[in-house]
Amino acid sequence: VQPAVHTMRGLLPLVLGCWGSLEGLYVLEGTSGQLKQVNRTDGSKTSIGTPLASSGWAIEDSCSPVTVDQTIKIHYTLARPSSSPAGMWTLVGASLQDGSILSHVPLPNYFRKNARACEYTLDIDDNDRVLVSGVAGGQLLTVQINPRLAQGGVVLVANITLGEHIGGQAAHPSSTFDIVRKLLWYQLQDGLAVVNVTAKALHGSVPFPSGHNLTGLSFDTGSEKVFALVVGGQNVAVAGVDAASWPPTVATSGSFAPGEALARAGASTTVIVRDQQLITLGIASMFTVAFNGSLVQKVPVCDSSCPASVVYEPYVFTTVIV
Repeated sequence: VQPAVHTMRGLLPLVLGCWGSLEGLYVLEGTSGQLKQVNRTDGSKTSIGTPLASSGWAIEDSCSPVTVDQTIKIHYTLARPSSSPAGMWTLVGASLQDGSILSHVPLPNYFRKNARACEYTLDIDDNDRVLVSGVAGGQLLTVQINPRLAQGGVVLVANITLGEHIGGQAAHPSSTFDIVRKLLWYQLQDGLAVVNVTAKALHGSVPFPSGHNLTGLSFDTGSEKVFALVVGGQNVAVAGVDAASWPPTVATSGSFAPGEALARAGASTTVIVRDQQLITLGIASMFTVAFNGSLVQKVPVCDSSCPASVVYEPYVFTTVIV
């Protein structure tokens, strides 16, 4: 039995519609794979469409990397067919409007079948293609997938041997795409690898400052900085990496005490919203944090289950054509 999917039609454009506001935060629930829009003020959630599980797809309960195509309003995550739980992870795209599944592209064999979903990261490049990144055999691999093409149009854009000074695979890596310079920033054990996806080469690396471990990477187009969380002890600080200079400078601001562990403190649990604030998930709550590290708000987000990931769609109105 194949999972349900409404397939995109190759190279032919398909008008999905003209909708009102889709701006907001979206979370993916663990276990069921239910996409929901969440209210930043009180943590209340509204389901969008039906769960991935009801269409034959299974996500990893506590660990689901996600990204959102802000142009064509598609939410991407990694899932496996329920009938093949040991198979290769598949990039599944669903409409932000109604949750309908629009595409599914298996990851190429560059990656390991037995890897956990949170060992991968997902980003959108400047041409609405999905960048899937992960570490395998001491190499940082990034592939570019165009879900609108037959077989996904998979292209290997990075195969980089990791250096000792930035370590190997992080337990829960994160990444972000600098749309201004076409650079992918990827979190490793002891630093950040910066990949030029156009040149398909390592642009450089940024070792973590002593005593700091940056995670939850998010690129802010306004300031041209990569923001990240610095998790250690009882407090969480905000760090800003100046992506406009090289070598980039890392500046850490104030900190807040979440009062609970952060949700994996890695991929797809931290996003930037338009009013210069970060949203990050804890194991039971959602935190709004200013760029200066001060806590703005904490709201509960767990009811029958807890979110496995969060993304932000910043644009209000849309006409979607794929």
